[in-house]
Amino acid sequence: MTTRRTGVVLGLLAALALLTSSGCTTVAKQALHEVRGARAEISVVEQVGENALAKYESVRFEPATSDVGQVCPTKVLQAWDRHTAEEQASLAKYFPGDLPALRIESEIWFFKEKGLLGQAECLARIRIRDNETLKADLIVQALSKSFRAGDESALTEAAVHAIGKFLKKQRKPAETEEEEEDNND
Repeated sequence: MTTRRTGVVLGLLAALALLTSSGCTTVAKQALHEVRGARAEISVVEQVGENALAKYESVRFEPATSDVGQVCPTKVLQAWDRHTAEEQASLAKYFPGDLPALRIESEIWFFKEKGLLGQAECLARIRIRDNETLKADLIVQALSKSFRAGDESALTEAAVHAIGKFLKKQRKPAETEEEEEDNND
């Protein structure tokens, strides 16, 4: 029996070596990238105070801008603005009022669609202001190795969603705050 088990294990190892040398891991990796889609990360350049955005009642995304010409096609700016409108609606639970308000300025620095090799990328600088006072300065980078999620819509959606997550972390939902106040009374 042990000889048979050893033979099975050696056979499995040989099959695994054959699969990895024939490029099957590349196929598996690409399948993983297709499932994951575009992902975005935020780097905080400057933020004033730990809870600098907690007192604000609303957010307003300004139309996206870019001064890098053909590096950022118009369709990227349009997709960005479409996704910021959707994200602003989802932020209403966290920022339900009117004033004081935050203004979010988005400047797209770089965009590259997914080609046959490499990855798609979108890089933007986000400035969050109260009137003219800078409250947070962020850089958001969206990447995708997926063919399905390597266009302007998928990348801008991932980037804008990351901005939304950042804003939500800065503030609890209004319902939760009201419930806490009721529980404290």
